[in-house]
Formats: sequence, structure tokens, C-alpha cells
Amino acid sequence: MSLSNRTCIFVYSFSTNHRSMTVTAQIDISTATGRKIVKQLEAHTRVVKIEYNNELPKGAISLDNAIDLVWNQLETKMGYDIRSIVCPSIR
Repeated sequence: MSLSNRTCIFVYSFSTNHRSMTVTAQIDISTATGRKIVKQLEAHTRVVKIEYNNELPKGAISLDNAIDLVWNQLETKMGYDIRSIVCPSIR
């Protein structure tokens, strides 16, 4: 489960006797209860479709930017680019 955002949109559709119904819910996945609900819903792939927002929460940084930040902080602290020793192929 990707936790790139604090909410996930849950859409549930069903039909009985030619009547169909769709339920849309917004679930806060920053809490343990919200994550538990989403995990339970993900188990029902035939009847449940879950869509995650791709927007970052306010103040968050992307994963690529976070990785660059960590490498840059290590370089500043160590005095050299540690990537050249650990994994020269990604430099």
C-alpha cells in the first residue's frame, strides 16, 4: 500500500435485481484504523476498487528528492561522495 497521501478514495458498486449502487468513501490512512479498513477492503478485489490520490500532502517531499537530500547530507558530513564507494553505478 502506498502511503503517499493521507487519504484514499474507496468506491464500492453492487447490483441486486437490476439495481446498482456505488458507495464512495474518503478514508484517512494516516491512522491505524484507516489503514486496517483499507487493508480489509483490498482483500475483496472482485467487488472493491480503491484509488489512491497521487498528490503529496502539504509540506511533503517526493521520494526522489528525499533520496537526493540524504545523499547530499552524507556527502556534507563525510566530506566526499559516499555513493562512489557504496554503489558507483548510481552516480
